[in-house]
Amino acid sequence: MQGPTGPPGQLPCEVVGPAADQFGCAVSLYEARWKQHAFAGDSEAAVKVNVVDGNLTPPPASPVPPRIRDAVLRARARDSAARLPSMTALLAAIAPAPRARTVRGGGRGHHRGPAPRGRAGASPRCRGRAVHRLR
Repeated sequence: MQGPTGPPGQLPCEVVGPAADQFGCAVSLYEARWKQHAFAGDSEAAVKVNVVDGNLTPPPASPVPPRIRDAVLRARARDSAARLPSMTALLAAIAPAPRARTVRGGGRGHHRGPAPRGRAGASPRCRGRAVHRLR
């Protein structure tokens, strides 16, 4: 990421790696979600100082789930060792929580697999009763 909000390690021309990608992604996520700059400053130089010093702008109150807020804040930490272990970990942390699945049927008479033989168009429960009545 170029510009004043590049990763702290990139500003003094150090070697950068995947942690820098995580930092850049977190800055973009922060600015997109909270609609404010991730690091305060009236000039590009002031922003760079805040990035290098690790002076983070705290996010305003919002309905963002705490797990997402915490992951984004951790991923833009000054020290790359304090960030999440990988981009995969960041993406997993901000992914939507799995939704509970509602299982329909499942009780007695619920049938999976090929339809049982019986009256055409009847439900599996009805087909079974019809067959038993005919015997």
